[in-house]
Amino acid sequence: MNRRTDIRQREPVEVMKTYHLTPEQLPFDLDLTLDCGQVFRWNRAGGQWAGVIAGKVITISQNGDLITYDGINEAEIIRYFNLEIKAQEIISQIKYSISKYACETGIRIDELFESVASAGAGLRIIRQDPWECLISFICSQNSNIPTITKRISLLCERYGKPIGNTIFGFPSPADLARRGEEELRTCCTGYRAPYLAGTAQYVLRDPDFLSRLFNYSTQDAKDELMKLPGVGPKVADCILLFAYNRYEVVPVDVWIRNIITTLYPEVSSRRCNRKECSYNDIADFCREYFGEYAGYAQQYFFASRQNLPVKQGERV
Repeated sequence: MNRRTDIRQREPVEVMKTYHLTPEQLPFDLDLTLDCGQVFRWNRAGGQWAGVIAGKVITISQNGDLITYDGINEAEIIRYFNLEIKAQEIISQIKYSISKYACETGIRIDELFESVASAGAGLRIIRQDPWECLISFICSQNSNIPTITKRISLLCERYGKPIGNTIFGFPSPADLARRGEEELRTCCTGYRAPYLAGTAQYVLRDPDFLSRLFNYSTQDAKDELMKLPGVGPKVADCILLFAYNRYEVVPVDVWIRNIITTLYPEVSSRRCNRKECSYNDIADFCREYFGEYAGYAQQYFFASRQNLPVKQGERV
């Protein structure tokens, strides 16, 4: 059998369901949400997105306030895309935090955030499965989005369970734990192979590990995640933001480092006592400046990264 995971090859369905977004759920931008580096298993073709959620193949598209979809129910759409959260309230809270910081420090009015927030207002941080998010961001280390997507696709193709003629689910901890490092390297994982194997074995031995973290404080959850092979501060923060929706968490990749240190000189003048700001310097500044939704602010900047006057970063 030709095991391929190109979700775009799914046979078209005859009847699609529809869901009208309420005024409280707007703005919402499906394209921006699925194409901003937080998830890697969605493909777009012919105006539609196709992906897998909880082992089910999903087809979804948007036209204004109308969502057209198949393979998922209305409640699952609202939950996965976090549509119960009011985007404008998030932006208002961030702006309030910025204005408070400005009053306390006497810095300039932040027209830059106004710009990226306007462009990214419809973006939602989705609610990902913790296991898939964990493995995906271990795969993401020192890589760009096309390479990450290729690695994850190969893992699913070779070790996931079939859920369609050419579509495969995400491999479980057991699926990965029984693979050797050399075998995992055939999925273009390189030095990440022992991390993937070790993490899968850890979670297989403690199947409640990831679910317990929902009840932990953010710092305690981060400490626990960093016990896993290959999980450092940035990978842990990605998992906390995209799977556990800890919106105060700020993953600092090459892009965010360049954006904050270049466009926000306050981070250097107020927090850094060295030539180069540390990971924590930048993350702590963002939390102090953007407030409890600093993770959302970070994602607005990442979504607009190609249009900002900073040095471009290849890695995520």
